[in-house]
Amino acid sequence: MPRSWVGSIAISEKDQVRRWPDGKKVTRFRKANLEEFVPGVNADGLVTRLTTYRDPTCSEVAMVKEWYSNGRDHLEEKEINKLDGCISERFSPNKHTEILFYRRKSLPSGAEQEVEFSCRRTDHLVRRVMLPREVVDYFQDRIDFLYYRRICFNEQLDSLPHESDILTIVERFHRNTIKPANEDVAQREFLVSLNRIELTFHLMDHHLIPSKMSFRMLKAHERFRPDQVSIFQVDESVRPLTSMTQLRMLTDLLDELEQLFQTVKNLLSEVSEITNFIEQRQEEEEELSSEESASTRSDGISPDVLEQEDPELQDVQDDSSS
Repeated sequence: MPRSWVGSIAISEKDQVRRWPDGKKVTRFRKANLEEFVPGVNADGLVTRLTTYRDPTCSEVAMVKEWYSNGRDHLEEKEINKLDGCISERFSPNKHTEILFYRRKSLPSGAEQEVEFSCRRTDHLVRRVMLPREVVDYFQDRIDFLYYRRICFNEQLDSLPHESDILTIVERFHRNTIKPANEDVAQREFLVSLNRIELTFHLMDHHLIPSKMSFRMLKAHERFRPDQVSIFQVDESVRPLTSMTQLRMLTDLLDELEQLFQTVKNLLSEVSEITNFIEQRQEEEEELSSEESASTRSDGISPDVLEQEDPELQDVQDDSSS
């Protein structure tokens, strides 16, 4: 077969790695810009950035979405909503942190934060929403069937909370089929500010209203009296609870409340750790930006990128050399 009259195409290793001029490709749309980067050209692992605008002239940014790969902090996605001031970040599972997702939104009274955790936590906490005066936890696959806890405070959480700072603690439970529905607690409310505890049980079959119990908390050195308990029982065939049983239930609930007070104290330290983690990430991003500008070559390719092997590009190089 005769030799081709076209000369061989020579592609340098830098051009193979760079793919596009300066290692970056920009696609412009009517109200958006799509930027694609060579993997490794950015020290923080940024590979794609989508910027959307409110107007066709692209003068006001509406949202910025970024995708990362092989970053130091395991960041995968980041979204910045310029309209409502919401910032969300998603991380890949790793051994350094339990955080998989973080969202922060500025509010007039403070900030709303949302965190999603991996399944490695011993308390099975999977999601936490933090407001200036409220914390909501979501659980999964707990042996006590707890799946929701909401804690309200009378002032913003700036220091270690005292018992008097807690207004209410609400917990909700999945159905435990081992127990009868009218004995299985669906929700319990610790109304600390009102000195009361409210229990709501799961619905019985073919019923529209659940059974309920209400306790008044005992004060120091106060004797228990039957009038401190109010019971609404849907099933009239159930025998009334004795005073001893009611006292035992109230004592157990007060013990649970003491444990919850300690849980709230530990919760604030966790919130502080999450805040420190985010602040540390922001400092690392600033350091990476400065390192990138100092170490990147004049052609826009980082020295580390040239050391990476891309099978497809290697095949092109081998064909060119042959």
